[in-house]
Amino acid sequence: TASAVLAPSFAAATTITEDFSTDPLARDWEIHNDSSLFAWNSTNQNLEVTWDSSKTNSYFRLPISPITSENDFSLALDLHMHDIAIGTTPGRPSTFQFAVGFHNRADADATNFIRGTGANSPNLAEFNFMPDSGFGPTVWPAMFPTNGLMNYSGATDFGVFEIPIGVSLHVILNYTATNHTLSLQILTNGTAVGEI
Repeated sequence: TASAVLAPSFAAATTITEDFSTDPLARDWEIHNDSSLFAWNSTNQNLEVTWDSSKTNSYFRLPISPITSENDFSLALDLHMHDIAIGTTPGRPSTFQFAVGFHNRADADATNFIRGTGANSPNLAEFNFMPDSGFGPTVWPAMFPTNGLMNYSGATDFGVFEIPIGVSLHVILNYTATNHTLSLQILTNGTAVGEI
């Protein structure tokens, strides 16, 4: 899976704003693993990402100061999905999620960091979308603590709804430390597509 990671440092309530108007690789951003999945478009001033679950874990990320579950943190991004194709790998009719969020670099770069098992990706907070491959389109603000087991406290942890293709979406992932809650909003033209 490929994921773009945009994150603020929590030191003194710092905010990082990125518009990709200039090449992000010239400004501390980095690619881990398959660089062919990420392209900065200088004309449109955006980052184009191919999420391909047949590829190894790959990240487009900005290293930041460490964040813990005792810190509030948030992420907001504009997302425009051009298309989704499921079952493109022979013998595999399903697909993994695409994700955007925060990860611990040492954990995420380890060979035993495995996405998709629900148990082998420690120190992770992210927005996930699993396209419908027979279980319904699922949207999940997922947390994986140090033990690597995905949060699950019931059906209110996720939503079953489609993310529209071909429209601009505004995604807001927000973590509140006082009640240890990760929430997710997806908006298009200021109207909620879904909220969890």
